[in-house]
Amino acid sequence: MSTNIQELYANSVRPLPDAERRQLANLILAELPPPAKTNGNPQDEVLEQTPLESVTAKRQKAIDWIKTHRAEYGGMYVALDGNTLLGTGRNYVEAMRAARAAGVEKALVDYVHPPEYVGSMGGW
Repeated sequence: MSTNIQELYANSVRPLPDAERRQLANLILAELPPPAKTNGNPQDEVLEQTPLESVTAKRQKAIDWIKTHRAEYGGMYVALDGNTLLGTGRNYVEAMRAARAAGVEKALVDYVHPPEYVGSMGGW
């Protein structure tokens, strides 16, 4: 990053409230072309940037799905893309493999506690 860009950020962007900085970041990301893929080496590829609002909305859909389907999938790992079930497994790896088999590399994989599960904290 050049010194001028660093100064612009420090003087103009950093002082903004978090919500406005997120809006600005999403605006900039929306205007950028898709990242260029290099020679196929995963270390050289630029990861695709997703606006924060869409990531948050997708995560909330997954959380809502888990709450709704706790009785059906309790005790299992589920792989979700938003509110779409991609697959299940007895462990994280199985669920992630199911998501990749469905063509989704960045799925949310989470354990679904059974409906009768009561969380606990250690006592002193």
